[in-house]
Amino acid sequence: MSSVPNETGARTCGRCGRTTKARDGVPPRYCATCGQALGAWPGRVRHRFAPPARVPGSAVAALALGFCAFIPFIGLPLGFFALALRGSAKQQIRRSGGQLGGSGIANLGVSLAVLGLVMQLMWYRVGC
Repeated sequence: MSSVPNETGARTCGRCGRTTKARDGVPPRYCATCGQALGAWPGRVRHRFAPPARVPGSAVAALALGFCAFIPFIGLPLGFFALALRGSAKQQIRRSGGQLGGSGIANLGVSLAVLGLVMQLMWYRVGC
């Protein structure tokens, strides 16, 4: 399907196949159904809104365990699990080829885990 305007100025969307009519003799720039850019740059897909990036579950788990690292007694092993999950999340994100996001979430989780581990070790050393 072509997005070149026909004699009436209407354009057909290459993604959904709907024909959008011209208004006041001006060809449409975007498809009225799916929002695909019509004929602006051939071969280049432009969206009005970028879809949200998916986040691997291990990144979210690293963040949750990073928060749990502040809990006395059980925070020490949970902090180490957060460190391991961060590595798993970063590996998944790297291998996805841009399909997955969330490296910031994994980094925040490991930062919280390290801070929690330091606090736990200080707490054990003081003996509170």
